[in-house]
Amino acid sequence: MARVVLDPACRIHHGITVSPYYGDPDGNQMELQVDCFTNNEDANAFMRRTFAVNPIGVEFDPDAWLADLASGTAAADLLARKTDLPVSPVRNARSAGFAVPAG
Repeated sequence: MARVVLDPACRIHHGITVSPYYGDPDGNQMELQVDCFTNNEDANAFMRRTFAVNPIGVEFDPDAWLADLASGTAAADLLARKTDLPVSPVRNARSAGFAVPAG
């Protein structure tokens, strides 16, 4: 089977989750999620602190994260959102439809 690299249409660090979003040729959309907190209390505290500033999230670079992990950065350090701005343009991407990778 051939190896396929599938780039996400957008990548959002929501704060309580990290999500790459994908689209397929049939127009289906899929969001994969990784939880950023190990318990509800910490997730709720994060939401109380940041939701008014940025209810969507910020963009993240998965390739940079992979390089950081390979160099020894702990996953927990990447999952902790360190900034609330700029707000991701995910609404624009969703309304325009996800770009499907060529190939």
